[in-house]
Amino acid sequence: MSRYLALVAVFSLCLSMQGQRVLECWKAMPDALLPYLDAGSRTAMVEQYDITQKADNKAELNTGVANRLRGTSTLDTLTTNYLRLRLNERATWEMKLIATDGDNFVIATSMTVFGDSPESKVSLFSSDWKHLSDTIFTEQTLVKPEEMSSEEFQKLTDGLSLVLWEAHFSPDNDDLTLSPSLLFVPSDEKERYKALKMQKSLKFDGNIFNQY
Repeated sequence: MSRYLALVAVFSLCLSMQGQRVLECWKAMPDALLPYLDAGSRTAMVEQYDITQKADNKAELNTGVANRLRGTSTLDTLTTNYLRLRLNERATWEMKLIATDGDNFVIATSMTVFGDSPESKVSLFSSDWKHLSDTIFTEQTLVKPEEMSSEEFQKLTDGLSLVLWEAHFSPDNDDLTLSPSLLFVPSDEKERYKALKMQKSLKFDGNIFNQY
């Protein structure tokens, strides 16, 4: 076997092992962390997803599985280190495996509820689902526009009573993307606050998600 073919074989094996790791973590997750779905439902979602990916008409087949709230949940994205599911019409859940050192990794999850404004909760777990931390994002996470002075930025953030954050992982890298919703902004000042509605990308530093 040529060196090129050997490298391709090793790379394919690594991807397969990583893909299996995602599924193992998903199936081994304690039911209490996602009460919508028990272990049997999670396994059924993966089986349905596999069947759907091989079908010509994916939309008709991927109808989801029944959850414990008498609704339907659907697994719509699955990669070597990421999965995303729609819990119901108003909530999504994501899981991302993030390598730390060597063969070690942490499990990061993001639960997003879509109310009047979307809000996410990001949590970190060890590879065996021991809880490590929850990440809380506040107005201090807002990005200062380059053209805005520090004084003006401070004045605007001081005037905010509540900021909600929508958080999503990337299937392609370890970034966490945040999008802010600014609540209770006076109607006559909404134009001034528009500049603060900037997305922000965070990278995992081994302990928490930090700004670049």
